Amino acid sequence: MALPSTHRWVTIGRLHVRNHARAPETAPQHRIDDLFAALRAVEGQPEGRRNYLSDDKRMWTSHVQQDDNYVYLMIEVGDKRIADPSFFDFQANTSRTGIKLATEGGHFCAHVLIARQPDRRNKYLILCEKVPGVQFYSLTAHLNWLLRGFPKSIEIDGAERAYTGKVVIEGQQSRTLQDAIDQGSLQDVELVGHKTLDAGADEDSPVREETRQIRWSIKRRVSREEAVKVFSDAFTKLRGWTPVEGEERHLLVRIKSKDNQIKTSEITSDAEAADEAAREALESTFYLNEIIKDFDEDLTQSYSDLRQDVLNKMRALAVRGE
Repeated sequence: MALPSTHRWVTIGRLHVRNHARAPETAPQHRIDDLFAALRAVEGQPEGRRNYLSDDKRMWTSHVQQDDNYVYLMIEVGDKRIADPSFFDFQANTSRTGIKLATEGGHFCAHVLIARQPDRRNKYLILCEKVPGVQFYSLTAHLNWLLRGFPKSIEIDGAERAYTGKVVIEGQQSRTLQDAIDQGSLQDVELVGHKTLDAGADEDSPVREETRQIRWSIKRRVSREEAVKVFSDAFTKLRGWTPVEGEERHLLVRIKSKDNQIKTSEITSDAEAADEAAREALESTFYLNEIIKDFDEDLTQSYSDLRQDVLNKMRALAVRGE
């Protein structure tokens, strides 16, 4: 996916750090400073680079900085699955293709801004530049992977018991799912589940987590009742999905707007009946996306350092979102 040199979309949300559900009830809580400390600890270190998708993709963080109000960092992604890039000459009406080595992949960088002070719900404003491979979902997965490398421990009955933290990112309210469906088309519904593998399950295996995904493709406009049926079936499937852990199940919905922008929402419901949960889902909200533009220098798909002009525009959005 090619990125424009003139503008970027920025996703706005709220971040919360807490203990994992399996942590002892009396265990001290993980907090935002634990996440910031982990980010600084792995910067430039091999253990801070996460391979996934059969080692075809790699994600890591870099350039962690802070001021009185925010922590700034770069999320970087390498992707070996991208095709060789092609370029078109507007004068000669010819094209050429760049050659990517077998060991190479696309390199994409995204600026991230996180508030240092919480809101009244004890959640922290977060803004993330949208580039291929970096969305709130993938960022959440990476930060949770990172925190698992920095467990805390508590003594229970004379024995030390380790436990980890968990990051949750919620989208800032934009508009309801029903509004988006009315004006666009339902692209797909994706069920995502994670299962943590106990260290003692197979001592010879380094694998500690399994991820399973099911995607239902729709790609057309649907009526309200059709949407309720799709979401009801999805909640039924999700709640009966035994190979994954209950609290690690996610339902992602993607909508294509009338201006062809794909928007993603993670929807949840505590309603007991799947049909009721589906109707509640239609009132859930999409992540708020804002555009930043009018840069003096062209934007690039990767950066060697944080760009202050990008951060300045993201700070302006943050002030409006607080």
